[in-house]
Amino acid sequence: MKPSSGDPRDCYDFETLWQWVEDLQELATVQQELVTCSNKQCYIADKLYRQLDEKITLLEQKAALLSEKLDLLLERIAQYEIAFSAASINDVRRLN
Repeated sequence: MKPSSGDPRDCYDFETLWQWVEDLQELATVQQELVTCSNKQCYIADKLYRQLDEKITLLEQKAALLSEKLDLLLERIAQYEIAFSAASINDVRRLN
């Protein structure tokens, strides 16, 4: 409980002044705990950001590898198509 004016110099009752000091210490402790929690949240958020950034990098690498694999598969399909066409032409020639 603080003095009615809010100024500790206006308080002449030691008990009231001491209670006010205890209340202020309690508030300071709560604020310190809030700052600590906020710092922990910032640390965790930073850690999560780094992990997400690493995952994005890995996903980009995986996408690049899959794109290369797709290109190789398309190239192989084109080779099979050429080989199949050549075999078909040879079969037609043999029948003639």
